[in-house]
Amino acid sequence: MMNQHRVFVRLSASAEKAGLRLVAKHDARWLCWAESLPFAPSDLFDGMFLLGDTIYFPSPKWCRDNPELAWKSLAAKMVVSEDVQAWTPYLFYPLYLFPQSLSLLAVLALWKSPWWALFLLALLPWPAPFRKRVEMRACAMLIAADYWLGKETVFPSLAMVQRFTGPSHYFMWPFKRQVRKELTDWSLLIARRKSFGKLPYAAEVKFAIRIESVLR
Repeated sequence: MMNQHRVFVRLSASAEKAGLRLVAKHDARWLCWAESLPFAPSDLFDGMFLLGDTIYFPSPKWCRDNPELAWKSLAAKMVVSEDVQAWTPYLFYPLYLFPQSLSLLAVLALWKSPWWALFLLALLPWPAPFRKRVEMRACAMLIAADYWLGKETVFPSLAMVQRFTGPSHYFMWPFKRQVRKELTDWSLLIARRKSFGKLPYAAEVKFAIRIESVLR
């Protein structure tokens, strides 16, 4: 049986080589106030979370107790890190939180017209196209990881679809049919080995899986 924790160790080394840092959440006190954000992704509290060039994970014990979840989560965050780098954190996070990030403009109601308070409506679960694009590529990495593990499937799981349509990412894309189609398209690209150019760190993840499968 493949040593899942060693896959995590290998991917951690690849992440650090790419300039990313891995930090346990209990070492980041600022995460405490973030729980108040209604549209914050569930990964902020339940799993791994990316901010800038840092990937926060629950604890070393969590990684040892959940090795497959740990390395798959790390692989997905590595994909997202490419978008952060491409857009820079100053653009990426406002776009990731858009349109909910527009609610910040409501503070202008204190000094200007009360009509600015209407921007509070942005806090409702509106579709978030940029967030959907980012998370779609992260999910594509999870699909690819399962494929390289020998779990070949064309149709996305209900849990993966609900990642977009449910509360875990604040109902970022409620159009289930479109989500299923895009995830299915990624599955077909991966099965046909045409996804490497579109999926960052695919080579590193595939190598970590294959080398540990040989060394098991």
